[in-house]
Amino acid sequence: SWPMNVSPRDVGLGPYDFPPVPRAYAWRFDEGLEGWAAMMNISNLRVQDGMMCFETTSGDPALLLATGGLAAARYGALHIRMRVAGPAPEHPQAQLFWTIGAGATSEASSLRFPLHADGAFHDYRIELADHPRWRGRISTLRFDPCEFNGAQVCVDSFVFLEE
Repeated sequence: SWPMNVSPRDVGLGPYDFPPVPRAYAWRFDEGLEGWAAMMNISNLRVQDGMMCFETTSGDPALLLATGGLAAARYGALHIRMRVAGPAPEHPQAQLFWTIGAGATSEASSLRFPLHADGAFHDYRIELADHPRWRGRISTLRFDPCEFNGAQVCVDSFVFLEE
């Protein structure tokens, strides 16, 4: 009395699984913006000479990236190579925010680090493993590359380091 149930496989179709998407936790901008987007106060976001470059339009610029579930326990540090030029305050800083799962972005889940705004490339190593909120699956990153208007920023690489 019940109708016969037929699946796509029964008639020679499928499977419909998508190939796994490789999760790269290194961005070198050889393939475009690689998922990065302007969140606020960023203009002219582009890839130029293998770098992500842009200008800031206020004292609170931010970039955003969905990570796809970075395992915090596996990556204890972050290396950023970038240059920043412009009218910086006396002690400029950058800041990295992260969200765990579907959580909210907050100051408690962030780290600030000193910034060189002299127009030269500098390498920054941000130690994440010791931060009490660097745990679980990191779903989103917010990167505030500086805290001033009129900065010209180029990020050459943004690489999580396995620890």
